[in-house]
Amino acid sequence: MAVGPYTLASNDVVQVVIKGACGDTPDMENVQYFLYVPGLSPLVGGLTLDTAITQFLIAWAPIFTGFMGVGSSFEAVTGRVISSVTGLGGNKWKGTATAIALTTAHLPGTRADALLPSFNAFGIRKNIITPGRGKQGHLRQWGVTENEVAANELDETVRLGLEDAINPDARQVDVTGGFASDLFVMGTVDGKAINTDPGHTPNLYFNLCSNLSVIKPVSTQVTRKIGRHRR
Repeated sequence: MAVGPYTLASNDVVQVVIKGACGDTPDMENVQYFLYVPGLSPLVGGLTLDTAITQFLIAWAPIFTGFMGVGSSFEAVTGRVISSVTGLGGNKWKGTATAIALTTAHLPGTRADALLPSFNAFGIRKNIITPGRGKQGHLRQWGVTENEVAANELDETVRLGLEDAINPDARQVDVTGGFASDLFVMGTVDGKAINTDPGHTPNLYFNLCSNLSVIKPVSTQVTRKIGRHRR
């Protein structure tokens, strides 16, 4: 683990754990993976993980809070730079972090409608550049309200509005506050691509996300052990 601020390197894979609350459920969690891409005009002097994670929460929350009920919120983001991985077979893997950073802020939803129970979520499909259905991933965001749903499906105006909001801002997250070109680019991690042959150093294969699509059915929020499944 790094001692002191960790300066991100191009193509670092960062595990981002987004935490929040929904109604009486205080421990909502969403785990995503991003590739650090400095771009053509990176932050002078380099970008630290601490700065990136602070700016990530500032940039991420407003994308969603306009669609979330007032009883739901974002509360914290933890970022981990994955330095090495161990394949466990199938699509399972275990990662080791080079550095970790945490930021907190209470950023509530703004819709005054009544919240649906916390297991209801906006279902967002991550469409991946690399061919193969098994490489796709999902993002499930809490905070759905009653007036956004009919017959267990999102209102079409809400669905299209959210889809427009997340493309590209949730796929390519500004992590400098607009001062440079550094981005966290969304994707999925592929445990099946980890070579577990003796003598081979495993690498985490990262699949870039080309587009995010909001599905009509209201999704079920799930929590899985970090590092064992695509997110």
